Amino acid sequence: MEQLQQRLVRMRKELAQAKALIRALETDVSEVEAALAEAANERPAHDHDRARSPTSPTAASPQASGGVTGAVARGEKLLKGWVQDGTLIPTAALGSSWGITRQALDQAVERGELFSLKIAGRRYYLAELRDITREQAAQVCCALGMLSPSEKLMFWLHAHGGLQGRTPVVAIQAGQLARTVQLAQAWARERTHPDADSGNDART
Repeated sequence: MEQLQQRLVRMRKELAQAKALIRALETDVSEVEAALAEAANERPAHDHDRARSPTSPTAASPQASGGVTGAVARGEKLLKGWVQDGTLIPTAALGSSWGITRQALDQAVERGELFSLKIAGRRYYLAELRDITREQAAQVCCALGMLSPSEKLMFWLHAHGGLQGRTPVVAIQAGQLARTVQLAQAWARERTHPDADSGNDART
């Protein structure tokens, strides 16, 4: 049962990352969810009350596993493309721009004041963060709370109606830091508690 719980946690994380990344490509991930739901229906009856996640030790069908794996693979391909086109930059580049060390960046990530994405064993950061201060980035990242790095990346890359069609970095440069922080909080609430009423901020 412990192995089951660990597998469920991994599957949930993979699915969350896949959703966030595939949203950027406007790709429908319903096939992945359907595959996981099908696997859940094959779960032994005695596991029903103790494990309510859409998989089981024996029910990880090729379709379900392949769906999640395929979605994650597409997301990784997208991230590698962003490294190549300069959307994401290595640690040294951001550290040099902000005048801080690699260790300081790592510590900021641990405190939730920054986020990074690990690609092919290396950490990368959003290049646009060089255009604002470390303190400004920290306020927004803290407002995004416990969202995954990929979900935080989507927030930063998205042009929000609540920011007059601007991305967060452009809005901050225009003097809208407080509004961007407020929007980040709404964005995080909507994704952490999708049934809660978080207003229209996170959807605009």
